[in-house]
Amino acid sequence: MAQQELGQDDANRRHFLMAMVVVSQMMPEGMVIKGGSAMVLRYGTGVRRTTDVDSARALAEDDVLDLFEENLRDGWAGFTGVLKQLKKPSPRDVPSDYVTSKFQVKLGFRGKSWKSVDFELAQNEIGSAASSHLAMPDELVNLFTAIGLPAPEPAPVMGAEYQVAQKIHALTSPGSERAHDLVDLQLLEKHEAIDLGQTKLLCERLFRYRQRQAWPPMLTPGQGWKELYDTARASLRDPADVADYDGALCWFGRFLEDIVLCTTLNSDE
Repeated sequence: MAQQELGQDDANRRHFLMAMVVVSQMMPEGMVIKGGSAMVLRYGTGVRRTTDVDSARALAEDDVLDLFEENLRDGWAGFTGVLKQLKKPSPRDVPSDYVTSKFQVKLGFRGKSWKSVDFELAQNEIGSAASSHLAMPDELVNLFTAIGLPAPEPAPVMGAEYQVAQKIHALTSPGSERAHDLVDLQLLEKHEAIDLGQTKLLCERLFRYRQRQAWPPMLTPGQGWKELYDTARASLRDPADVADYDGALCWFGRFLEDIVLCTTLNSDE
């Protein structure tokens, strides 16, 4: 059972996973889940842990938030929610359109306060929120059905090629501390039929759009990357699913080269 897989003593982890799924059931059309949350919805609890719900929108922010708040009020399977906007960060040298809006979703169950989750909403960069597929692993479904609640429906997650492009950009950004993206990229390459030509096109568009570093990028591992990577790898159910740190760096070099050299699609299209 899912509870046994997660560990009987890990109630906080189970509650977060359930809250993430509940939020996904009340998201409106025009919103997709991305980042570490999408990895969990794709592959289940065997991936590295995440502590918030990342999303992107295809509609104007005010419009999609109005729809989201309406769905939260209407509820799903006895759960309802209230959306609280947090102060939007203003990091230096980051375009305002790239900064995500941060919220807290306060969930209740049958009229009683239950669980709050951090929720981030990004804009529709290069059409990323318009490309999605539906995912919901059985072990997350079982968290609900095992206690007599309805089975959640598959939720929209960002398309794999878009997610790969975003993770390559984040990983290779100057001063990046996102060594964990090496773990996620290996899992995506292992489990998805990645279209390298489309990924190249999306990378070119994303790098031009964000204007932070040139395409193709150089990977410059930062101080502490090995520890960050090893921690992320150790959090997998089976760390052998991905290479050790040195092997991961070599793998990424080959993966990036395969994308850069791919000629399947015309990058000018």
